[in-house]
Amino acid sequence: MELVQFENEAIVDFFRSYLKQVVTLHHAMFEKLLFSGKGIPLELAELFEDAGNTYLDISEQISKRYQDPAPSEIEQ
Repeated sequence: MELVQFENEAIVDFFRSYLKQVVTLHHAMFEKLLFSGKGIPLELAELFEDAGNTYLDISEQISKRYQDPAPSEIEQ
């Protein structure tokens, strides 16, 4: 039981760290594209697509984690 708890905490820590990196990177990229220069560059559309796909992938990974049944104490 303690091993499962440790593994779950490690996974949550990994996702939080990964999400923080992704959000920080996307924020910097959006800021650069939105506030430097005039007009709206084509790269902004590409960034929206990339960010959207990244967040969808993360959503699927998190959802899959909750759909997969955790091993019970009997199976261990």
